[in-house]
Amino acid sequence: MTSPASVSSVVRPEVVAASLPVFKPVATDEIVTIGDRTGIFTPLTVKGSDNTDNLSKIVDVLRGELAEAKSANAALQAKVADLSTPARSADNLAEGVQNALDGLADRLGAMSNATSNFAVREFTLESKVHVDVTPVGPSGSSS
Repeated sequence: MTSPASVSSVVRPEVVAASLPVFKPVATDEIVTIGDRTGIFTPLTVKGSDNTDNLSKIVDVLRGELAEAKSANAALQAKVADLSTPARSADNLAEGVQNALDGLADRLGAMSNATSNFAVREFTLESKVHVDVTPVGPSGSSS
């Protein structure tokens, strides 16, 4: 007997028996081993038979699974689209600074001091910045 610590920790997909259709027997079930897994093989068709009832049941189950997967995929794609939309606050901040500098240049240019010219060559901007890391990547905002 193997100890629990030596048992392989391979994750195997779960099969929900309630979701499997009841197949019409066409031949005797057999015990088979594939790789390191032993299970019961249930034949679904017989060579030379036109009976496709079992295959139709499988197709119906797969169609249902596909519809569920498509629905879940659409919901996840919508969620990713919402999460991956870039924050617009950086653009708003840059636009605000640009408008403020334009306004300052207009006011300085309209002054009645004939002996001085005004220009903004350098400026320092201090801002609080908050960065969140989401499952789809970083998103930033400024205030």
